[in-house]
Amino acid sequence: MNSFLILVSTFVLFIVRSEAVQSALLEHDSYECFSTIVCDLRKMDVIEEPLRVGGERFVQEGLKLMKEISKIPDAEDTPEFWSRSIGVFCAYPEETKKEIYSAWSKAFVEFGVKECQNPNSENCKRSETAFNALYEEVSKYYATGDCKQQKAEMAQDTVDKIPAQAPGGGSPSFG
Repeated sequence: MNSFLILVSTFVLFIVRSEAVQSALLEHDSYECFSTIVCDLRKMDVIEEPLRVGGERFVQEGLKLMKEISKIPDAEDTPEFWSRSIGVFCAYPEETKKEIYSAWSKAFVEFGVKECQNPNSENCKRSETAFNALYEEVSKYYATGDCKQQKAEMAQDTVDKIPAQAPGGGSPSFG
């Protein structure tokens, strides 16, 4: 199972109080989708906007992680940076992009956990709102077919191959 988002995500973003969002994001082929959105479609706003929904702390954490993990020393909250960051990330070799994405996603999950130590705090609510916004943005790309749910499709293919009826003696009696 792939992890989620270099810049998000975060995707993309996994809320302690919202396990459904976390599960849904993690079950998608998240790195592939992230790479498609950022590198193929050149859409950084899918990442930037959910960070903004989380507030200044969220944006600053994202920029800090870009500096530390993505090795972008001049990460700052400007339109020029957000536009340029696509090229920086997408220029890395595939394995490096996956490693960055994985590390960034893990760090954002940890940030979300820290923000939600008090589930009723304003920081936790903002974090949850940001992760939900990210999930909604990414879901649009699955709905349009830009991102594929390959693992879900493979699982459905496996289920489709299982006979509809259990073999004789194979199922317990509840009667």
